[in-house]
Amino acid sequence: MKKNILFTVLALMIMVSCNNVLNHNGKQEENNAANGSVLSIKVNDNVSRTILPDFSMDIVRYLAMGNGPDGSTFNEVFYGSEKLIENLFVGPWAVNVYAFNDDDILIGWGSGSVTVLPNEPSSINITVRPLDGNGTLNLSLYWNSTDVMIPSIQSTLTPYSGSIRNLAFTVGDGGAQFSASDVEAGYHTLVLKLLDNGSLAMGAVEVVRIAADQVTNGTFTFDQINMVRGTINVDITPEMAEPLDITIYGGTGIKRIEDIMNLTALTFNYNENITYVWYVNGDSVGTGANFSFDSSWGNGSYRIDVTGFSADGKHGGSASLFVKVIIFNSSVFSPAAWFDYTITNNEVTITGLSGIWEALDDPVKNYLVIPKSIEGMAVTSIGSSAFFGCRNLALITIADSVTSIGDSVFTACISLKSITIPNMVISIGSNAFSLCLSLASITIPDSVTSIGDGAFAHCVSLLSVILNPIIPPTLGSNVFYVNPISRNIYVPPGSVAAYKAAPGWSNYSGSIAAQ
Repeated sequence: MKKNILFTVLALMIMVSCNNVLNHNGKQEENNAANGSVLSIKVNDNVSRTILPDFSMDIVRYLAMGNGPDGSTFNEVFYGSEKLIENLFVGPWAVNVYAFNDDDILIGWGSGSVTVLPNEPSSINITVRPLDGNGTLNLSLYWNSTDVMIPSIQSTLTPYSGSIRNLAFTVGDGGAQFSASDVEAGYHTLVLKLLDNGSLAMGAVEVVRIAADQVTNGTFTFDQINMVRGTINVDITPEMAEPLDITIYGGTGIKRIEDIMNLTALTFNYNENITYVWYVNGDSVGTGANFSFDSSWGNGSYRIDVTGFSADGKHGGSASLFVKVIIFNSSVFSPAAWFDYTITNNEVTITGLSGIWEALDDPVKNYLVIPKSIEGMAVTSIGSSAFFGCRNLALITIADSVTSIGDSVFTACISLKSITIPNMVISIGSNAFSLCLSLASITIPDSVTSIGDGAFAHCVSLLSVILNPIIPPTLGSNVFYVNPISRNIYVPPGSVAAYKAAPGWSNYSGSIAAQ
């Protein structure tokens, strides 16, 4: 018996919405009847995008093909959400769905089966995935031929699940190339090292996506060699499969050799478990979301990479951070000529950085040690907005003569990683450290009695606040506004209850714990 069938096509999770086009054929075109059934095909786009091949992996249209009872068939081309199809035979149907891009290239496929019932809706869920098979990978690496005497390349390509593949580059004067057409489709970790007479000159790690029957191109440029950070330009174009948007938090571009830089890898567009692997100049150094770049790394330049993969291997991504490690003596005061200041009643207030400091071409200038005295008079305060917007300041040590830190002193010092506040400071002004995006921890000495409004607002990396005052300081409003959810406030063991009950501090009682 033939039926009128209400055939509903729902395209879920696709990024197109166009007019539908309808084609169908088969014996079901005979004898329209009054009764009908509904067939709902749900197409799930399980195609993610990270480093794409040289063509579009965006789905523009679908082709649904069905085979039913007595040799009946249908062919449906559609671009959007829903289509009614009449006169399908009641009974079992096998459905194939093919996905095409804007150039009419087949980029994905899925299938399923369903029984069309009379007088009631029928539905089928079909997941469209990238095509299986092999693709082509072309890699090019360039460097200044005068910087490398005896160049050689060490490189591996590792799929999420499979064996490591050694890549044999053809090395020339200032460049090297690799090409292979038998690379399995999917995500791979690419490790690339440039050696000079057998010694590592520079390395890089990237996550590469290969698509079946397509070409992925990658270009790397190492323009600074021998522990000097270089620039890598990558124009590898994917594919299908949502990449992991990985960011490294807690790092800055410069570090004293004795400091510890605690780095955290965070991914905001994926909520399931992620496996992270950390690399320094191409060498694997650890796994997990956290990595401590400590004092064991000597003076020089480093590229820190982190890769991440989802548990099923269908999503991947990577992030990089360049860090220069320097030798710096924090016991030596920065020259007075680096500062603007005023003198009142034989006391000095720092008001900003001078033109002499601005003209310096030396990374050490971004590590300041506020002097105890200038012109023989004690430096007792840092005036409002003194270092406002100093984007490159990485570390500041304040002399123990300073008793007051004014309003907005370090606002928008986005590279400020560490600051030492002496046990003489009584007050910290409003917005004093707001928008210090790299500040991961701060210690408040027991001399502090007041902290102004928004003092640490928008410090998005601030995970640890250590308070040494036994009596809770007077606290302004929104002091820790827009801090990480995992931020902890550590107070003296005998003062936990006092802090949790104190005005202002009670708003953060869930984060307060004993040191």
